[in-house]
Amino acid sequence: MAFNNLTADIGPCDAGEAFGDTNTILSAPNNQGVVGRFVKMSSGKLVPITGKDDAWAGVLLRSITDPVDGALQEYPITDYLVEGNASVEALPVATLPAVGAKVFMTPDGRVAEAADTGPANTEINATFIREIKENVWFLQVG
Repeated sequence: MAFNNLTADIGPCDAGEAFGDTNTILSAPNNQGVVGRFVKMSSGKLVPITGKDDAWAGVLLRSITDPVDGALQEYPITDYLVEGNASVEALPVATLPAVGAKVFMTPDGRVAEAADTGPANTEINATFIREIKENVWFLQVG
């Protein structure tokens, strides 16, 4: 498996972390986007996903330079991952998806293993690699 070397050293972490050195990460103003969830762009700012038909911009990343305990809205510019490897908040599941399985975005920007695990989940261009800790999944996005 191509990800064994990369994922072997990943310990438990929260959603919103990028891994590897081939990621596409951009910055934009944030307007209440949640770290570790998919966000969309609205009026030039990152905002939370609010419905199944929203076109996602990326996964909002935790800032490595800002305090961990600070409220995100205190920091006007944030990074988001458009393509690459990241930890993303997931819905609780009884059984994890298979490695390489497609994942689905929930109407609030989290991920799920199937379209029918919540109200109107949408298939996205992301694949499941492994669970990092409960309800936090390591995904390949894009």
